[in-house]
Amino acid sequence: MAESHADYHDRDKLDRWRQGLEQDEPGSFPVCAIFLVSESDHNAHDSFREFRDSFESRNAGFHHLVIFGQHGVSTTVRALLAELNLPPDHLPCLVMAARTAPEEVTVIQLPPGNRNESGMIETLLKRVESVIDGEGNLGLEDLAGRIGRNLEGRTLAQVASTLLSQI
Repeated sequence: MAESHADYHDRDKLDRWRQGLEQDEPGSFPVCAIFLVSESDHNAHDSFREFRDSFESRNAGFHHLVIFGQHGVSTTVRALLAELNLPPDHLPCLVMAARTAPEEVTVIQLPPGNRNESGMIETLLKRVESVIDGEGNLGLEDLAGRIGRNLEGRTLAQVASTLLSQI
């Protein structure tokens, strides 16, 4: 079976993400954010762009902010959802990892399609920016739809490496 454009694009991005995570200096940037979306989740795509502008202005690397699925729900997206023990329909979502706890992630369900619910992304981005700027901790416990996941002793780089070997 021929590989889809979405699969090719996301597998290449997964490899770049893994390389960046493996080469990252400890403490270089306090947060990693991963958007998992479908091609029709336009609000999540716009949210990613807002995060990208903010992260770039704070000298983040590619591996600190990545999006998978923008060209279609790829094998990478499905594998990441399975790795996080999330159902296949849990899109779009944002996976956040604080560098102080690299073996834990927080998954936040995002509004699907073109819906933007009550400034949720803006609030989340402000919290993330305060962490990046050294003014607080991530503190996402009070967000509706938040799910905590433990990576079972692995880092994001190890998860990415495992996924690359599987897809």
